[in-house]
Amino acid sequence: MTPTKVIATTTMIALHEETHAYVQPITTTRVTFRIRLFDADDASVTMIWWHRHHPDKTHRLVMESLNIKETSSFCHGTLTSSGPLRYIRYVFEITSHGAISHYSPEGLTSHFPTMSFQYLYTNKDDVFSVPSWAIGATGYHIFVDRFDKTGDDNRDIVPWDSKPSRTNVFGGTLKGIEERLPYIKNLSVDVLILTPIFKASSNHKYDTLDYHAVDPTFGTTDDLKRLVEKAHSLGIKVILDGVFNHVGYHSRWFQDAVERGPASPFFDWFMVKGGKIDTSRRNYAMVGDYKWMPKLNHANPDVTSMLLDVGSSWINKADIDGWRLDVADEIPRPFWHAFSRHVKSHKQDILLIGESWKNPAEHLDVDLFHSTMNYPLRDAVIRFFITSSISAHQFSKLVEDILFTIPEPFWHVTYTLLGSHDTPRIRTLSKDNRDAQDLALAFLVSFVGMPVIFYGDETGLKGQNDPACRKSMPWNRLDDKRIKTTQDTLALRQSFPVLKDGTFSHIVFSDDLYGIIRENSQSRVLVVFNRGKTDQDIDVSDLGIVSTELHLQENRIHMKAGTFQIMRIQERMVSETSKT
Repeated sequence: MTPTKVIATTTMIALHEETHAYVQPITTTRVTFRIRLFDADDASVTMIWWHRHHPDKTHRLVMESLNIKETSSFCHGTLTSSGPLRYIRYVFEITSHGAISHYSPEGLTSHFPTMSFQYLYTNKDDVFSVPSWAIGATGYHIFVDRFDKTGDDNRDIVPWDSKPSRTNVFGGTLKGIEERLPYIKNLSVDVLILTPIFKASSNHKYDTLDYHAVDPTFGTTDDLKRLVEKAHSLGIKVILDGVFNHVGYHSRWFQDAVERGPASPFFDWFMVKGGKIDTSRRNYAMVGDYKWMPKLNHANPDVTSMLLDVGSSWINKADIDGWRLDVADEIPRPFWHAFSRHVKSHKQDILLIGESWKNPAEHLDVDLFHSTMNYPLRDAVIRFFITSSISAHQFSKLVEDILFTIPEPFWHVTYTLLGSHDTPRIRTLSKDNRDAQDLALAFLVSFVGMPVIFYGDETGLKGQNDPACRKSMPWNRLDDKRIKTTQDTLALRQSFPVLKDGTFSHIVFSDDLYGIIRENSQSRVLVVFNRGKTDQDIDVSDLGIVSTELHLQENRIHMKAGTFQIMRIQERMVSETSKT
């Protein structure tokens, strides 16, 4: 690989590498190229390329900016060939304020460089791909113990409306979820995501005791099979939570290692400092230094074999559609490579979602995950729409930085969220600001990815972080108005399918006004958000996608405070306007 050089001029920095972060095969004949620009005011980029055996025959690919009114932090373009794309050499031509420079392994130069980047070959196994059913899907995330229970229950559980604690059990079941599938479907949900369901000691089940048994408080394997079958009949996929980083303190594996020490066949399943496990000194690796969750040793082939078998067994037994992979950052990459290959051999269109709270780039690749939980985006959304602590311009830069960490073929399946079982509820964070909550949800629906609703947010559940965010679903006092707003917002992806799979660009109108443009071969839409406290008008005459012949208050769109509008744009004309 050609060494990368980053050379700054007095006004601009450019960066490109011959790696998957910047060069992404979509098919054997289509490859997307990216370049990052910093402090590049009024810049445009063209990739000049040629086949290495025909250096005199050059071609030009105009790179697109994410921001339609100014230079974004990265530009991208897709090169298409009639046959396998291979042996390409290329440099970038950057025009800024009338001056032309070139970017290559030599850095930024005013002359055409003698060195060039190169792309050698696309093998079939190099191609970035995602399950087609997951593209632009809408998810619903359920904390199983708190969603719904069925029939008379004489177990040691608390009344349904009790205050949640770290230990109390409410009695939610898989049958309870099955009975509520019509409610979930009515929200325009395509994917059901469950917290762990396997046998464990806690109410949250992240301390596994038996990976091959459904926890009896939730039901049976047959209950899971019926849930998946009923969900599939409604067009809903089912994703389970795979807790493969650690097990429960009371698991037979860990307890045998504690009791028998090195004589135990499971002793090397854990990472122990010393000749025996001392639970009082906690001389074993734990997740989050939490005594009750000892980490597994993935360098042990028996551990790897056991977990791979878990990954495929539930595909075979219950026909599940994916895994949400807990604490993915703490598990070695070689294990994830093996896990990905193994489960895909049992179900080719299985969806793999990693839990990550940071830059997801290291986990999104051809034989790793398709998606991660996009907590960095959640943080940015909260700062812009909920707390108003950043401007639209600052928000747009954060969005661009986040999107750059995700390979473009994976954009449409990225798990986007406002909350989870590990965060405060969005209603609590917004201090009950309905407009802010509605705008944040509308943004997720308009943005690229797979928007996921945490159960109860649609009816306005409140709560700070764990355990308060894990309240029971208030079936006897649902907020029908809030639910209707959620239904209408999520249904926008049905009314405007371009929101599922269209290209993405955005625009900043002012500190409080932000817009998104989504486009595919059939449709183009503009979505505008006014998070401010006053009504504002937007001048659309210079957007390029809206014709100057548009007669809408002399090329102006009126935006009420705390609202969004979605406009269908066809043939460079706004032909339909819908407001929520």
